[in-house]
Amino acid sequence: ICKELQKKGKLTLVGDGRCDSPGHSAKYLTYSLMDMGTSKIVTSSIIQVTEVGASQRMEKEGFIRSMDSVIEKLDVAVVATDQHPQIATLMKTDKYKVEHQFDIWHFVKSVRKKLTAKAKVRGCEGLGMWIKSITLHIWWCAVKCEGNSQKMKEMWLSMQHHIANNHSWDTAEIFHCCDRGELSNNDKEEIVWLEVDSPAHDALRSVLNDKRLLKDLAHLTQFCHTGMLEVYHALLTKHCPKRQHFGYKGMVARTQLAAMDFNDNVGRAQAVHKKKGKLRLKSVCLKQDKRRHVQPILKAKTLDHAHRMMKSLAESEGKHEGKMEREIDRDGLVRRLL
Repeated sequence: ICKELQKKGKLTLVGDGRCDSPGHSAKYLTYSLMDMGTSKIVTSSIIQVTEVGASQRMEKEGFIRSMDSVIEKLDVAVVATDQHPQIATLMKTDKYKVEHQFDIWHFVKSVRKKLTAKAKVRGCEGLGMWIKSITLHIWWCAVKCEGNSQKMKEMWLSMQHHIANNHSWDTAEIFHCCDRGELSNNDKEEIVWLEVDSPAHDALRSVLNDKRLLKDLAHLTQFCHTGMLEVYHALLTKHCPKRQHFGYKGMVARTQLAAMDFNDNVGRAQAVHKKKGKLRLKSVCLKQDKRRHVQPILKAKTLDHAHRMMKSLAESEGKHEGKMEREIDRDGLVRRLL
């Protein structure tokens, strides 16, 4: 993978950690870095809690080990992570000298959580019906800000005007009016707008103007997200179930298998119906909005990574025939001892 990515020049990597068990009692954390352009796993580091003393320190250590393993081999321009405070503090130093961005998916998730809590307060119920629109507005801001952090901030703060049916204002330097076209009279009548200075509107403004949130907006201008990395974590759960304990060697081997499986099958084309010759689709219900959506059905996965391993194993046994023994350890791995 590194040889392939070296030819691409400057890269944008996205990283996230995955614990081996639910809650705060994790023994292992697997930190992975993915190339955003090809959606392939570049490296993974497994941290055991005894190495760092507490589970809260594992993600930072995993990030450091993963970055150290690739920073000298690849030309990394941007690295995107969640809003982990220890990693954010580390990236303010000159250790890696790359631009640090935040994963917009995690950012939206945190904003949605704050808005949902505000909407449960008495008198702020009207804010609840706007939560989906507000979170979608964050994605739109990140796409349209053109890498300008000031424009990103002004577009985000403009939500307090949109939600009150005010589509032009003079309180900003760059973004002065609504950029989504004029609403029809029917839409204006059907939409339940929030009144300025109402409890619901004040609750929204308190979230919009949160000091830490406004600082974090500057780290969203490159529109980096870890959506495909979450897909990889779902595959990793099949290889390393969270309800089952594995030894360290077992975690390493299973993580390597998951990475090879994912890299070999990412970017598959959409499947075609054999008889009708049409692209295949399926209907799924997403738990976020509990609505049905149409998604493409991809071609069947291949097991090329397993075939390569078997071929390499056969060649290795042929070279060292008569000089190797097999021993099955407690994790079910095959070790070869000269």
